[in-house]
Amino acid sequence: MNTPIKSWLSNENISQSRLGEILGVTRATANGKVNGWIAWQPHDLEILHDEYGLSSDFVLGFSSDPYGREVVR
Repeated sequence: MNTPIKSWLSNENISQSRLGEILGVTRATANGKVNGWIAWQPHDLEILHDEYGLSSDFVLGFSSDPYGREVVR
């Protein structure tokens, strides 16, 4: 399954291992989040916003605009 965040990570050359480091989780957990098997937590969304400016809507798959409005902040 190709999610918006998965495509964005690929375009930005950010590995899921690196994402795990940024979020403070294992690569397997980051992989689960990116593929939609594990829920994103508010703290994850805050980190991705603070580090990369990503909107919650984008990370959660509600928007194709990485830098649009946010659901959680």
